[in-house]
Amino acid sequence: MDELLSEEAVKPRYPYESIVEYDIDEIKHFDIKLGSVNCVKMRAGEGEKIKVQLVSDTIENLTELVKVKIDDIKRRIDVDVNRSKSLSEELVKEHLSIFINLPEKYMGDTELATHCEKLELFDIISEKFELDGAVKEIYIAGGNSHIELDNNSPMEIYVADYTGRIDVNQISAKSRLHVPHEYAFKAVKKGIRTKLLFEDRGHLVDDFSVSESENQIEINGINSELTIVKLSE
Repeated sequence: MDELLSEEAVKPRYPYESIVEYDIDEIKHFDIKLGSVNCVKMRAGEGEKIKVQLVSDTIENLTELVKVKIDDIKRRIDVDVNRSKSLSEELVKEHLSIFINLPEKYMGDTELATHCEKLELFDIISEKFELDGAVKEIYIAGGNSHIELDNNSPMEIYVADYTGRIDVNQISAKSRLHVPHEYAFKAVKKGIRTKLLFEDRGHLVDDFSVSESENQIEINGINSELTIVKLSE
């Protein structure tokens, strides 16, 4: 997680890339639809631009084969990534990644729709951030927000230096959420036939959450299970 927090962790090193930038001058709601890709890295930072960077180790003509469309509609920014029919879903899931920088001072609510192997969120500061899709691994490093993860497949979620609320909303799925050893949080269980478990050093243990905290982790949905894992010191 320390490596993820570093600037070097989000600098892409790929032979092929395509970059689209757009200036923003007021707070916007972001509606971002990426489709199927291998990895998504999103960071909120300084500046006044939204920057979408497509990177690949094998897909040469990214600018022609994968199109980024940015629509500015009143107080909303729509970002859509569409691939050519000549690129199979199997190919983009293995060889296409997307890096997105958003201007922190203009971030309103953010909705992200994607299917990917890994999602990394850095320094997200907004009222609400919602994921809709299928993601196997999620890393949340820094930031302050209310993050909702709507994902009906199993997830491994890793949290570092994050302040706020994380909701895991699932149906018939089991996920694990890893927190630093000294991370204080309030745990909440809602929904129908949901389970909330706690693990330390590979063993199930008693609830180690606290009743009062600015951080909250919630499981919600139907017939789902969330295990909160305490990372080793």
